Amino acid sequence: MTVVLLVIGIALLFVRPAWLPLWAGPIVAAVVGVSTGVIRWHLSYEALRVLRNPLLFLLFAVPLAVLLDRIGVERHWRQRSAVATTCCSGSGCWRPE
Repeated sequence: MTVVLLVIGIALLFVRPAWLPLWAGPIVAAVVGVSTGVIRWHLSYEALRVLRNPLLFLLFAVPLAVLLDRIGVERHWRQRSAVATTCCSGSGCWRPE
């Protein structure tokens, strides 16, 4: 039964309605597995305990990256570094345009 839930969860990643989020299928399969007792709770707890730090990193890093991208931080620093950069060669120094 565990293998069936695993196959269903993976299949729902690839074959799903357009309105259904990508993560919904595997989450539903996992919840069904834990609630029916097919997947033991202590094994799920141990997996979540091990994944706690990476999941917390994603929980905070992804929204921060999106926010910084929306306010244009990367574009600002790219423009600033282009202005401050000078190129020197045998014929002298010049600023890239």
